[in-house]
Amino acid sequence: MFGKYLKAIQNFFSKIVKNISKLALLEKILLLVALIIVIIVIYKFREDIKNFFDNILIRVGIKQQEFYTNEPQQDDFKVEQVQVKAQTGKQLVLFYAPWCPHCKDMLPDWDRFTEANRSNVAVKKVNSELEPELIKEYDIQGFPTILLLDGSGKTIAKYEGERDSKSLSDFVNRQ
Repeated sequence: MFGKYLKAIQNFFSKIVKNISKLALLEKILLLVALIIVIIVIYKFREDIKNFFDNILIRVGIKQQEFYTNEPQQDDFKVEQVQVKAQTGKQLVLFYAPWCPHCKDMLPDWDRFTEANRSNVAVKKVNSELEPELIKEYDIQGFPTILLLDGSGKTIAKYEGERDSKSLSDFVNRQ
């Protein structure tokens, strides 16, 4: 079974080698530079690329979700369901995934922002793995996502600013 695929791969690379040998010296140098740039970009964004393909494999059911988190496990604390409806007033809700490197980077700032928040906007955090229904309901496509919701849970705005405590405070103070 793999012999057919191996032969196709060998043919593919032999055609590439033939075509490269026909190139002028300058074209070969430019091709080499382009390949080096591609390798550098792939290396620089390797974690994002890995997460992208992992998410695809998870969504199509080929791979199961892996949990990489520094957070306490469910048994370590009482998990309460996050209520984003039937509240009074606006609320800023962070939808995050414990395995997401961007979320891990942002969570300390979010916690500082939460502690310092003195506005009339309630602040909540939704763990995607503990609240998958909310992730589906709000059509969360990536993490972290921050939404400003009204008291009934309807989306007012998607926060697109910097993900630091000062920017978040400035945002809620304008609401």
